Amino acid sequence: MKADFQQMGVAALIPGAQWLLERMQRELDELREMLSELQAGAAPRRGHPPKDGFNARGKPLAKKGLWASMTAEERSAEMRRRALVAQGKAPSVQTGWRGRQYQKERAARPSGPANWWATATPAQKRKRLAAMEAGKKKKANGSAEVLQ
Repeated sequence: MKADFQQMGVAALIPGAQWLLERMQRELDELREMLSELQAGAAPRRGHPPKDGFNARGKPLAKKGLWASMTAEERSAEMRRRALVAQGKAPSVQTGWRGRQYQKERAARPSGPANWWATATPAQKRKRLAAMEAGKKKKANGSAEVLQ
């Protein structure tokens, strides 16, 4: 009986050991390929990504952000605006075309929970809060706990 269990255990180990051997062989092949490239004079790819729109791993480069796309004058004006906002001397909402664009995008967004609470009637709020309290009182097995 003991020999049968030993046979089953050894038989169960064979597929994993075979997979491990194949994996190690692939890694060894990759190391040999890298060594042959280095010995042939090919330098490893380091530093800045190539300018063809893809990084060293072949993925597309990220598009420039807002700050990078601004001119020096626009960046300077934005820093002045941020300083005024930090001092409390200016509103935090941007003015100009960027501020108007933001307001349009915000108006186009679907209304979320914060908007729901602002527009809900007192009866709707009470109903929602009661449901939230009932959810807190539920047990882990899903049944509701009756409190008196």
